[in-house]
Amino acid sequence: MMDSQMVVNFLASLFAFIVILQTTNSSAQRTSCSRFKRNITFNANGKSMIFQSPSYPGQYIVNLNCTYLFKAPENHRIELSFSSFQLEGASPQCGNDYIVVRDGSSKESPLIKTFCGSNKPAPIISSANSLYLFFVSNEREAFVGFNGSYRVIDEVEIAECTKGKTIPPLFTRGYLTSPTFPARYPPNRECSWTLQAPAGHFMKLVFRVFQTQCPDDNVVIRDGDQNGQVLGQFCGERELPVFRARKLWVSFKSDGSFALGENGFNATFESLPFKGHITDHCIGGSNPIINASVPGTISSPWMPELYPNNMDCTWRLQAPVGKRVNLKFDRFDLAKPCGADFVEVSDVTADETRSKGKYCGNFPDTTSAGEEIDVRFVSNSLGREKGFVMKYEAVNRGFQLASSMIGCFGLYALAILTQVYFITG
Repeated sequence: MMDSQMVVNFLASLFAFIVILQTTNSSAQRTSCSRFKRNITFNANGKSMIFQSPSYPGQYIVNLNCTYLFKAPENHRIELSFSSFQLEGASPQCGNDYIVVRDGSSKESPLIKTFCGSNKPAPIISSANSLYLFFVSNEREAFVGFNGSYRVIDEVEIAECTKGKTIPPLFTRGYLTSPTFPARYPPNRECSWTLQAPAGHFMKLVFRVFQTQCPDDNVVIRDGDQNGQVLGQFCGERELPVFRARKLWVSFKSDGSFALGENGFNATFESLPFKGHITDHCIGGSNPIINASVPGTISSPWMPELYPNNMDCTWRLQAPVGKRVNLKFDRFDLAKPCGADFVEVSDVTADETRSKGKYCGNFPDTTSAGEEIDVRFVSNSLGREKGFVMKYEAVNRGFQLASSMIGCFGLYALAILTQVYFITG
């Protein structure tokens, strides 16, 4: 019969064997990605191409080391975008499965960032013509992994940090970045850009990455030039709104201290044409005639966002023979002081166009005197609000009360003009 000391020695030996076995397994050689065709170089050729984790959309396997090298021609850059991202672990530790992105062609290149968990990385742009991505999975759980695309960017699309730089209208799209992006931006830098859309177009500015050191490192957006209305001043790590205007002024300034971990910003801009009967006529085109026999809606440009400055838009609504046009505003929010921006409604007959009133505060329901009515919207060069949403429909003619009101307060008088029509038939 085995005595107690022998039992203790046996259990100790067994435990030591288990520990050695577990240690050996945990340090096992990781599997190369070559058989998954993932240890390769991606030569970007201008088209958007796909890259994925092994076995995507299935789960990747454990104990993987995968290298992705993206290369573009000289004087070009690489942009990576992720459409799906799910790895084990969570930021910022990233101690399990993760990817490392470096700004260059090797594992010694400057670190951009390490990513893990389920937070999809923002688009990444290289500072030169290559990006290095390293994917690691441990011996434990496996997840779906990632799916992304890469494409080449011509350096002329990158508007470098220059004070007072104007982007000419012939550049219909491009990028604004902080100095040395995607690396940390340096201290004591100041940049400003003016984005000008060509005739019949407006500029759209979207920030994809934004991370600065508050409060002294910030970005300021103005409508127009450097003296225009301030649309916002931003710092920190946050999501910025989308900006739209015919002309935008963007500035970046960093103070004398070094940013600790802040990579700055990456934004895209593009000029887009005004489309649809809502805005075509606001840029000097002919007034559209809208068939009111089918109920519909008209809104100020860019609703529900702030309408642009210096707009002059007119809609003509036409009812079928023997009917009238009824207008009802669901939303009415124009810039103050009242009267600078306004909506004017006018009856249209064969002989004349007669104003029913200009509106800037309250807007009562109104009906046309005849079969046609004009709605005009005017904004000046100062403040902006979200504007209006107006419903229209054709109605049978009958007794009609049409009133027009300018609801202005403070130093402005409240004017009410009321006209009563009796229509037979």
